[in-house]
Amino acid sequence: MFLLTDGIGTSDGRIVPISLASTTEYVVRSDNGGAFATRTDRHGFRNDDAAWDRPIDAVIIGNSFAFGSGLTDEQTIPSLIADTGKNVVTLGTGGSGPLFALAQAAEYARFLRPGGHIIWLYDEDHDPGALCNEISSKQLSRYLEPQFIQDVIGHQAEIDAAYKERVKPLKDEWGSGTLAAHLTRPRELFDLVTLGHLRRYLGRANGDSPPHNNLSTAPCYSNGGWTRYGEFRTIANRITEIAEANQATAALIVLPSWEKIKGLENANFRITAENLKIAKEMGIDTFVPESQGTVNETFPMGQRAHYTPRGYCMLAKSVSTIIAAPEVRCE
Repeated sequence: MFLLTDGIGTSDGRIVPISLASTTEYVVRSDNGGAFATRTDRHGFRNDDAAWDRPIDAVIIGNSFAFGSGLTDEQTIPSLIADTGKNVVTLGTGGSGPLFALAQAAEYARFLRPGGHIIWLYDEDHDPGALCNEISSKQLSRYLEPQFIQDVIGHQAEIDAAYKERVKPLKDEWGSGTLAAHLTRPRELFDLVTLGHLRRYLGRANGDSPPHNNLSTAPCYSNGGWTRYGEFRTIANRITEIAEANQATAALIVLPSWEKIKGLENANFRITAENLKIAKEMGIDTFVPESQGTVNETFPMGQRAHYTPRGYCMLAKSVSTIIAAPEVRCE
């Protein structure tokens, strides 16, 4: 979110936040209407805060799919897995690509119990292009260096302050009561923002430009695809090293795209196939769900969006297989 400014200033230099503000209420909009309130944990992620006080069986890294966009708290992957008796936390945030996923693992894998798992939800529709943008940040790209961390945990208070300073003007922009109308009861607007508005506002505040409409002119785009295999190899190798250093294993689950389930072509499929080969070479177990369901079962009204609750539940089944948990039941 702070990529164009290469992070925020802190007492120890610049840091790129990889989480949201901690212990703060947000509104998660559903892709098919409605909105849900959620509250981040002590580290700025979407988990039951008490999960950090128990042995952690797995951390999930990735983007808004790992965050659980469009879901109530009870429908997220960690919540579904909790019903099996395993403790899983998500480190996912909206818009994160492979380099942010590496940062999530580097900073928080230390909390895994011995024999735990780092589970990367790889979004084949998003991650190839996201990596192109992420490597433009000098600070974030330092995660490609061996053993690098920013110590975001030690700077959480400064990260929280940076978010709240950026979000303050939203209160006047939206007007009193506008946001609270989405909820069943009023809440203080200062600590309550929608993730979509937050991303757009931070982009506007940072002078962000609109996404490229013509992919042929976008950075890193060439020969019909996003080509950053060298950086991806380094990322996969670093995640493997982080897992081994924490007596854990690393796994990658490919999130089937709308085109894949529809049986259509997508230029990213070639990139995903190559990245999967690289991940396997680096020692990461890779999982491609045999069946994510039909397009109408997986996507709201069959349209390109985040998954339906059933689609997310199918992902939770894959996670439960990796961590040897009882199978998650999907309606």
